[in-house]
Amino acid sequence: SEDVPSALALVNKWSSQFEISQVFGNEEEFLHTFMSPTGNVFTYVVVDESKSITDLVMYVLIRNDFPLLPHANICAVVSTRSPVKQLIMDAMVCARRNGSQDISLLQFNVESDILSSLSFAPREFIASNFYNLRYHEILRTKCWFPLY
Repeated sequence: SEDVPSALALVNKWSSQFEISQVFGNEEEFLHTFMSPTGNVFTYVVVDESKSITDLVMYVLIRNDFPLLPHANICAVVSTRSPVKQLIMDAMVCARRNGSQDISLLQFNVESDILSSLSFAPREFIASNFYNLRYHEILRTKCWFPLY
């Protein structure tokens, strides 16, 4: 939509602060990750009074077959003005409205006090999948990329 160029610029600028991050070379790459023709990727932006995009949050809704209930993974949180906790809480509300019964946070760069205040447990098993990046602190402070 009309927000894609600004959202792409925001994500690329924000991710440049990390030593390891995904860079989106064009709108097509951005759309492939942050929007889905199948309707299971939800991306929301925050727009300020001057109509500039300041923040972004994205989650993936996984609709499982029985016996598992729909599950949402919050995959990207880009915060330049809004509090990270507020963005995550807003994504949780939206995911619930879209039918999610369970929500996980798949971002390394969220402070542990925010995680615990929202009742998220650290996902150590995710960090173990990155064989050369074993330490959570390295992942949290030096890496950023949307995870599915």
